[in-house]
Amino acid sequence: MMSLTMKFFFIKPDAIEDILGSGDAEVLKKLPKAALGLNLPADVEAQAVATAKDFIENGAKLPHLDLIGAFATMTIVRVLGEEFEFDTLQAVPGLQTLLRNMGTVIDYNLDAHLFGNPPPPFKAMDTAGTPFDIGYMAADDVAELSDFLESLDLHEDDIDEFSEEHGVELLEELIEPFCEALSEAISAGCEVLVTTEG
Repeated sequence: MMSLTMKFFFIKPDAIEDILGSGDAEVLKKLPKAALGLNLPADVEAQAVATAKDFIENGAKLPHLDLIGAFATMTIVRVLGEEFEFDTLQAVPGLQTLLRNMGTVIDYNLDAHLFGNPPPPFKAMDTAGTPFDIGYMAADDVAELSDFLESLDLHEDDIDEFSEEHGVELLEELIEPFCEALSEAISAGCEVLVTTEG
């Protein structure tokens, strides 16, 4: 399986919508440094920064994000959002596949919440075959997912089977970190952006 890195960001509701077209000088100044964190080739990084500047100065003209638009959006997110650091999830192999399978085990499709739906006003982009994916959870989804995960009563056989198949402890390495992150997001009144890169 491909090894993916997950990044989990808290962001205030409507922060991206409000910044687009605002011309905010402070955010514009921080974009080049924020883009460095994406570890892109220099020419792609330059395009991402230019597109992010265009989004902030003129608004998002394209309803659908292409890959450069997604990198630009992530550059903006790195300026506006606060990253939550996971101890165990950073290098889980095939994270999207694991989340889909976890959704089967717990009868809840986490993948639907975490992937394929970037923040408003953008529309979904097709990242199949690309090294980058971005997902978004509104505040209501954050609370719903948090409540669901904290109320889980998993059968021991399901936990053992999952851990044996994926080499990951379902509760300790996946569910508990999500619960902690979601609880912090709720306390801060934030929505959540999740990215995978790799």
